Amino acid sequence: MRHVEHPSEVLEVGGEIEVEEIGRRHDGQLLLSARACENQELREFIVGTRPGQVVSGTVSGVHDFGVFVHLDGEPEGVCTGFIRVPDLSCSWIDHPSDVVEPGQRITAEVITSETRSGQVTVSLNTLQDVNPRDRG
Repeated sequence: MRHVEHPSEVLEVGGEIEVEEIGRRHDGQLLLSARACENQELREFIVGTRPGQVVSGTVSGVHDFGVFVHLDGEPEGVCTGFIRVPDLSCSWIDHPSDVVEPGQRITAEVITSETRSGQVTVSLNTLQDVNPRDRG
């Protein structure tokens, strides 16, 4: 998860490395990520988090582009949760701070969990009772 100038800083010819398949190219060539396996505790947390799962956490940062959330059970020292602005509310908002503030406890639904980025994208609006199509 750290920046390296050249792969030889972390790999050696003939050495073994743990990787995760993260996709395939159109020609069938595998795309692999060693980063996804660097922090085993983080990887296990992310892999154990599934779309549709309801999670809780504490808002750690509110920004123009979204909200960072410390999810319950994540490894210490990392912040895995993220809420995109459209996933904050079914209603129009001017800024994410209209919905949440740092230190606030939230309950949200998991949208995606990505081992490569170490991030769990969650949504508040999927748990809201209001359906925007029902509003006149």
